[in-house]
Amino acid sequence: MNVNINMRKRETKPMPKSMLLIISILFLGLGIFFVTKIVHNMTALTSKTTATIVSIDVRESKSTNDSNRNSDAVITIDNSDKKKETYTPVVEYYVEGERYEMSTGVGTNNPNKYRIGDTVEINYNAKDPAEFEISGKGFTGNLLFAAGGILFGIIGLFAFLRPR
Repeated sequence: MNVNINMRKRETKPMPKSMLLIISILFLGLGIFFVTKIVHNMTALTSKTTATIVSIDVRESKSTNDSNRNSDAVITIDNSDKKKETYTPVVEYYVEGERYEMSTGVGTNNPNKYRIGDTVEINYNAKDPAEFEISGKGFTGNLLFAAGGILFGIIGLFAFLRPR
């Protein structure tokens, strides 16, 4: 483990208004994207069925650096051997006699959340049964991202438009 400590004096400058505008527009764009995703899922993924978890995809990522910031010092800790695993269930389900086996695309860091052989309720698109999501998953996260994006975007726009 290597530890580097760099002392530097902090100098704060106000954010340029153009940067505030760009960040606000990005947040608004993300908020609108997640609202459209929620609306799409609510209108397209209306059919339900039961799916069986047939396998778990395990992806490993390696964390190379963690930085902890102190008031005037930057401490960098090198954790080269730190690994994270993400567990993504693969489900099998049938629609009108046709078999579908798909990854949910949403992983978890909890290895015990899903087990092979477990059943889960899914919502799928009747026009395209390969498009699906596990029932109840994703809505809360999408809603939080939508609300947060729109809220921070509007706050940023008001701050941009406010006279100095």
